[in-house]
Amino acid sequence: MLPSKLTNMLASGKPVVATTEPGTGLYSEVDGCGVCVSPGDAAALAASIAAMADNAREREELGRAAIERAAERWRQAARGDPGPRR
Repeated sequence: MLPSKLTNMLASGKPVVATTEPGTGLYSEVDGCGVCVSPGDAAALAASIAAMADNAREREELGRAAIERAAERWRQAARGDPGPRR
């Protein structure tokens, strides 16, 4: 089960920059809606934030994808579907 805050963050229409490892549920959920870096890698986190700040088109594309991902999660919840379990 994913953190409930993530859906609200995605719904904001802003791309997510998160710290997590590949293969986790959070990584899969953020994929296509933002960027994940390894926990403790401050340089990668800073570089990802800077790259996102410098690329308006990417921010907009990822933000639109984030809104759609959040909407899908809410549709799943309305159907009683717990969503992805990773």
